[in-house]
Amino acid sequence: MTEALFGLDTGQDDAARIMNRWIKNEWQAVEAALYRGKWFDYRFMNPVQATYLYAHEFVKAYKLAFSVNIDSEQARFVKPLDVERMFVEPEPKQDEPEKAFRKRAASHKMRTVGIWRGRMVADAMGIPYSVYLELAFHWTLRFWQQRHLPRPQQLYSDLVVDRATIGWEERQSAELFYSTLPQYKNGLYQEAMSMMTGDDSLEGSVLHAQNQHHEWLFAQCENRVNGHELLAQLVFHDQVLPLEKVKARLEDHRFEHFLSFANSEPIIQRYS
Repeated sequence: MTEALFGLDTGQDDAARIMNRWIKNEWQAVEAALYRGKWFDYRFMNPVQATYLYAHEFVKAYKLAFSVNIDSEQARFVKPLDVERMFVEPEPKQDEPEKAFRKRAASHKMRTVGIWRGRMVADAMGIPYSVYLELAFHWTLRFWQQRHLPRPQQLYSDLVVDRATIGWEERQSAELFYSTLPQYKNGLYQEAMSMMTGDDSLEGSVLHAQNQHHEWLFAQCENRVNGHELLAQLVFHDQVLPLEKVKARLEDHRFEHFLSFANSEPIIQRYS
């Protein structure tokens, strides 16, 4: 059983308290707009939960970069960020000069805010955090001339965002990116559809995310030579795309061709 990551169970009340203490009001105001464009796995998280997840991915990406660029043996001992204390105010150490404490506290806040801002950038791009951080470290280090690795606040420069955008587009052509969260399974989609009463009350939450995910999947398959095989995988194997939507999109002869792959084995693996 996989160990739960710290912070992903943060409730709405605690999230609001953390945001009010650490995050500028204007940044908080942007969060609502990010929900409908961020990567699908994160659309059911509050911003603090998502930031904790980004922080965990940052630690993994940092250790990998340390292993490749500095010391593979020491990489496992490196701790670039204490995720559990990310939103905890530092306290003075015994006999620590006030000036040193203020500097340490400021550094802590800068690092935490850097994690938050980096997560917001990845959300605005609609890219999984692991992919964004891999690309961000790669392109930052291409022009890096310092002895230490980049800090969180140094991973969303204009250059990084520009190159990461290109890298994300290229990655999509090589890997099949989609969500396997229960919220995107066909069964839940059918259940949500059956509950519709004509008032569109569900359209702003689960159904909106599901419908956008379906459109994403159609776009992922559209320009691939094995598009019908992929559609069959998504419908019959992964069960994240409703059969009736595929039928509505395809002409009769193309739909018959698609159905011929119904019992085929998956031909491409989801990104990991």
